[in-house]
Amino acid sequence: IRLLTPYIIISINIGWSVFLFIFWTTISKPAWILLQITRLIDFKNRNSRIQEFSDLFIIFTGYFIFIRISVS
Repeated sequence: IRLLTPYIIISINIGWSVFLFIFWTTISKPAWILLQITRLIDFKNRNSRIQEFSDLFIIFTGYFIFIRISVS
């Protein structure tokens, strides 16, 4: 069991990073479209709070996934 544990951890990490990569690539386009829509709404309302939040959300999500992939 002790000999297999590192391999199990490595395979889980690889699987998780692959899943996250697929998840990020599928999510990023709708998120980008959503960001553009919020920017359009913000431009009309002159309210940059929503745009800042969506920008931060996308940045943090990408950053978190980058950390996950680099750690694993």
